[in-house]
Amino acid sequence: MAISTASFGMTKTFLAMILTRCIGGAMGSVWAVTKTLTAEYTDSTNQAKAFQFLTIAYRSGQILGLPLGGLLAHPNRNYSLFQSTFWIENPFALPCFIAAGASTISVTLGYFILDETLKHRDKSYVNSVTHVCDTIPVKEILTSQFAGLLLNIIIMSFVSEVLFALFPLFSFTPVSLGGMGVGEATIGLQMSARAFLDISLMFFYSTFERCFGGALQLYRITMFTWPVALCCMPVLHIFARIFGSHSPQVHLMLFVFFITWGFCGFAWSE
Repeated sequence: MAISTASFGMTKTFLAMILTRCIGGAMGSVWAVTKTLTAEYTDSTNQAKAFQFLTIAYRSGQILGLPLGGLLAHPNRNYSLFQSTFWIENPFALPCFIAAGASTISVTLGYFILDETLKHRDKSYVNSVTHVCDTIPVKEILTSQFAGLLLNIIIMSFVSEVLFALFPLFSFTPVSLGGMGVGEATIGLQMSARAFLDISLMFFYSTFERCFGGALQLYRITMFTWPVALCCMPVLHIFARIFGSHSPQVHLMLFVFFITWGFCGFAWSE
């Protein structure tokens, strides 16, 4: 992840951007490993609360990281220390280097602090487990319920990632072309505010779950709410065109949009 992020900050072509992000996606499956570790470190008595705090930790990182990326982009414009040719030619290198440094620190802390959850087994035990796993037919795993769950996860991840990638582009696009026309620093602060609202909503997760009659029903409702969140973006453009990108009306609509988006995020906790 550190190598991918640092390389991304120095890319000059679209193909290089794609390749560096592919490296991060292929080698940096941190979120999946973190969820697995959380499940193995906990049990049925504290697992639900642990996953809730895992989401809070993720959003806390966004509160710090997203505005940092916007504020440190184009450092030659804002800081006299970064006036060399390198920073002018690589305007996004500084935030990427800092993010890569944070990843390196995380790896170091994990290496020295985290314990291995997979206990050491002798060779005969490993061979017996491998033999059992090899004899389980795929049909027994891919039941209709499990296949439906996988399909739901694919759809949810697709919609969530599309919205997460689309909003910064929409915000940066000029109002005349259908966006909101704001700068990188403003976008970072907006995404940070969204993460803060997401954390605030997480404290009401159990309340929503009780009100809607359980986790499954809440998941269904949150999935139906994704189109509502997407529909907020054209309204934001209309408000920006009529009242201005930094008007109170746009800020109020952003608040509604982020609350709706945060409610959709409950689907990740189901």
